[in-house]
Amino acid sequence: SDPLKLLELRINKLAKSGFITLAAQLADLAPKNDPLGRFDNLYIEEKLLDGDNLSACDRVEKMFSEGKSDSFLLKHLSLCKIFIGDVDSSRLVIDLLHELDPEDKNFFSLASILIDGEQSDLSSFDVLSPLHLAMIKAAKLKIPDGSISNVDQVVLKALAESPNTSLSTRIYAAEKAVSLGILGADKLSSIYSNIVFDKDRINFLFEGEVFDQVDSKALLYQIAKTQVVPEAKAEVLYKSSILAYKENFPITNYSVNIQSYLEVEPNNNLVWFAGDAIAALLYLDKEYEAIEWYKIINSPGNFSDPSAFRVSLNLWPIFFILDPSISQLNITEWVDHMIEISEGKSIQQIETTLGLLQNFNLVVPNEVWVKLLKNNKKVNSYSAPSIYFVNFENAVNEGKIGEAILYSLLMLGNDQKEISPSIGLSVVKGLSKLNLHDEAKKITLEILLSYYNPLSENSLNYQKKQLTIQSSSEDTLEIKKTSTDDSVLNE
Repeated sequence: SDPLKLLELRINKLAKSGFITLAAQLADLAPKNDPLGRFDNLYIEEKLLDGDNLSACDRVEKMFSEGKSDSFLLKHLSLCKIFIGDVDSSRLVIDLLHELDPEDKNFFSLASILIDGEQSDLSSFDVLSPLHLAMIKAAKLKIPDGSISNVDQVVLKALAESPNTSLSTRIYAAEKAVSLGILGADKLSSIYSNIVFDKDRINFLFEGEVFDQVDSKALLYQIAKTQVVPEAKAEVLYKSSILAYKENFPITNYSVNIQSYLEVEPNNNLVWFAGDAIAALLYLDKEYEAIEWYKIINSPGNFSDPSAFRVSLNLWPIFFILDPSISQLNITEWVDHMIEISEGKSIQQIETTLGLLQNFNLVVPNEVWVKLLKNNKKVNSYSAPSIYFVNFENAVNEGKIGEAILYSLLMLGNDQKEISPSIGLSVVKGLSKLNLHDEAKKITLEILLSYYNPLSENSLNYQKKQLTIQSSSEDTLEIKKTSTDDSVLNE
């Protein structure tokens, strides 16, 4: 009975995911005679985040004149009255809100600051909405660092670009926004580039807690940009990658550093770096460059290096899809080596991989499945509810592309490397049946890439190097390597 309900759900989902501009654009296409005015709130929040207080307040006054008076509208009305200097009217609205919505302590604290100049501790903020952000800006206050952990996704982009946020807040907000796709990597690059580091910070870059500071990846980004020696650039990029994986921002890190990765040419001296370079290039759709790196790590001369061989095995399925001709192994050999190097602990990874590869014309001999069955140990894995499978298959059979994509996302869950083999195969086969071959390929590669993690490759030669940073007269940093058991960076 409500023809706009589905549109409303789509718009709200977009907005809550941080894509408020897209949500506002979609809302603008809705019929203008909607008696509920359900998209007005979104318009108001978008304008406040853009700093267009006048347009936001015009819409607030229009809604209020039409008889609307919910707590959302009244809060914004009180702020609009403050903007025009009508403090008495704002007080009346706030008094009413104390009865209607007494739970929003942040609003009342900020209102007291704006009207009475009272001091308040903003560090206790439990949430930060577009309204709160607009009030903080109006009061010319610094946004508290603690608020970033509970911030609405809708304000992340604004926080990353706001001048009244601390450096640590801007960095974290920008990294989070890039990871969610609501901010371009170029914006994060700009933030990283504009930070000025003192000499002492550079000297102790890799030492203990100093390295774990929020701006460490920014410093590594700057150093990587200055390096002209490939080995030095690779060292810095790899260290940044380790940090990013610890903080669960690997793709964000690869996105912001992709130009530096492209500047490092594949060579046998950088076999230890090949896995990380390949992951970066594949996440950013640089398949040709990734293949050139894999040719280095997959050459028989490097198989004697256990670490390089392990990385090569983990990445083999990806390059079977991209270019089967470069593989040095057949499927039976790959399975045998994977079981051997993992001492039988990678059975789930192997089964998931083989299930996916069957959709790319790989024929798996029955004896391989029997071998896996014999070595299989019960492990925890994510299996989607049966209703997801049923509805996904129905959507595929009926050609309902949008519905099929939504169910595929639900089936894949949040941790792709822990999915059961049947889920990956079902999703890829279903999308392929809908002629979404590129999407099926991208999902397959992303699942297979999730098995790469530099934190688990800590026996690489990288860990056996002593690193030395030296400053030239142009303040360019050069990293040199010597063979020791410790990894330390000194000036």
